[in-house]
Amino acid sequence: MEQEPSGVAANFDVEQLLAAVTARPGHLDQQRYCADETGDSAALWCACLRELTTRCRESDVAQFVVNHATVRRLLTLDLSAEKKKKTATKLRVARWDVLAEFAQSGIRALRQQLRSQSGLVLRLAARERFEAREVLAAMAKCVVALASDADRDGSLLDVKRCDDDDDEGDKGDSKDDIESGEDDASYLTLLKQMYVTLSDAALRRALVASLRKLIASKEHVKAAVRAGVLRALLQVAIDDSHATLRTHEQENQDDGTGDDVADNAQPDLMLNCANVLAHVAILVCFTLPAPPPPPPPPAAAAQNSELATAPDSSSELLVCERVVALLLSGVSVAFQEGVRLLQMIVENPRLRALVVGIADLRGALEKAHALAQQHESQTRVLDPYVATLSRQQFDQLRPEIDAFERARGISLVGLPSDPSVGVAGDMSRDSLDTALALATYCKERGNWYFKRGNFPTARGFYRRAISLLRMAQRAREQQLAALRPADVLRQCSAGASVQVQSRSGGAWRNAMVADVESGLVEVIFDDDDTEEAVDPSRVRLRLTTTVLDTYEALEVDCAMNMGKAFAQLHEHERAAECFSHALKVKRDRLGAALYHRGVAHLALHDLKSAQQDLWRANELARPAGDKALVKLVSAAYKKLQALHANKKRMDKRVVKEMMRYLSTVMPSGGAETALGEAQ
Repeated sequence: MEQEPSGVAANFDVEQLLAAVTARPGHLDQQRYCADETGDSAALWCACLRELTTRCRESDVAQFVVNHATVRRLLTLDLSAEKKKKTATKLRVARWDVLAEFAQSGIRALRQQLRSQSGLVLRLAARERFEAREVLAAMAKCVVALASDADRDGSLLDVKRCDDDDDEGDKGDSKDDIESGEDDASYLTLLKQMYVTLSDAALRRALVASLRKLIASKEHVKAAVRAGVLRALLQVAIDDSHATLRTHEQENQDDGTGDDVADNAQPDLMLNCANVLAHVAILVCFTLPAPPPPPPPPAAAAQNSELATAPDSSSELLVCERVVALLLSGVSVAFQEGVRLLQMIVENPRLRALVVGIADLRGALEKAHALAQQHESQTRVLDPYVATLSRQQFDQLRPEIDAFERARGISLVGLPSDPSVGVAGDMSRDSLDTALALATYCKERGNWYFKRGNFPTARGFYRRAISLLRMAQRAREQQLAALRPADVLRQCSAGASVQVQSRSGGAWRNAMVADVESGLVEVIFDDDDTEEAVDPSRVRLRLTTTVLDTYEALEVDCAMNMGKAFAQLHEHERAAECFSHALKVKRDRLGAALYHRGVAHLALHDLKSAQQDLWRANELARPAGDKALVKLVSAAYKKLQALHANKKRMDKRVVKEMMRYLSTVMPSGGAETALGEAQ
């Protein structure tokens, strides 16, 4: 009576099982392993594998398997001799199933041995990943188990494919390896192929969990981008969404209901994509999306009340938010990948309708557009295709964002729509306080966007804060200047800040009120401390010193931050203008502004101006004991010296080239004479 392969395997001892599974299935000695031949050596080999796996749950058997390097022998076993595709698939699936069992084994030594052979696992997977879907599914379970190994030191993504030419089965495979793409294989490319090819929802979720565990650094993110993992995740999600919508439309047509069920679709693959993008954002973005800063003063809150509504939590919107977050990344590779992903969103009507409502999108588009413009004018590392996409997206989506905001009567980022809000009309003390509060809100909101890497939106808030301060100050000063002499006399008191006009009706001088007596105002001039009793008709009130100092400090902070935002976008000329404005307000007594302007001049290769600013910054920082600024200035000086040295080398090269050219067009000795006259 013919015995089943599983029954035969159950009668073997461990040594027999080990010898069987490490032999090629086609070479099994039936007389040795089975008195009643089954006639199916492949089935017997698979049965032996299963039996060995079962027995490995015992620690002594597992240790025996480890001592005989069974994992390595399985990984290097050549199964290509089997000509029948169905049988070959069965053998490969069985091997991957066993490896997956070993990876999840409760015996640490067994897991450790498989972990130590990760390079061989990668090589074997690279060879067999195109064999059959069943093989790929079994392979995926093994890779997921390897990725989830809590005892692993380092990431599976750091493993290199093993290229040991002495292993059994290596000979004669180099051409096949090249044709199958093995040379480009990595665990990332494997995970991507598995996710795209395999449609099992549970397995896809496991693959996503593996990706989130394995991608643990910026370098891993860069590798994932180069492997096209993020684009593959989004494309699969979009394709699945299209297929779901088509299915529902067909069902509606068959039922005759005509209901719109698009909103009822639950695209789990979109959520998978959103989860991976969120994990990547943690590693490469400045900060995660966070709750907004404290609510603005009433004047700003009233016009932006719709911003307080609860956001849509759909997975499609989450994907859009994460893609926009990548556009704000300071990592160039991640930023450029964000541009490519945004293009995929733009080409999908449903996602495009969602993305225009994301607050950070306008700033992200402006950032990408600014970098694309820099790519045109300077030598910068930016893919030409990405630069083209950035300009196209800016032109396409900015009008849609404007229309979205107009339709809802709001600013998505919470920017006050009118600089005069809260400061127009009566410029009382309360109105000045309101303007100051609104400007402070703009600064804080700008700082929040700055920390997220949304520099265009941040500078917009800083600019708005400065405009609010200037308008409030100007309006109040005009109101004070229009007061009648009697009102001036009534509001004057000791210590008040005023301006006094000369007797000839010319220039105004700043002064402080000392006393008011007999209808005259006694003042002390700020410039020379002289005293004079003047008629109220020659006096006009100024804002108090406290108010002026508060306004000045806030304006300087906003100007400095706006300059830093321009510098982050490589718009160094405009950055230098902002730092110059801060220096004008502080009367050139701000070392930090001098340093940052010097760095901007360095970026513009204006070495003379850079040297002047850095020298003055150092002169202010050292007496003040500002060690941090002194250190920054010293580092900038080193860069300045390097640029000077490079400029000298370039000048010598230019002179040599000019001499070479002149020697070809002028008689002997004329080149030196002409060059001397030119100098």
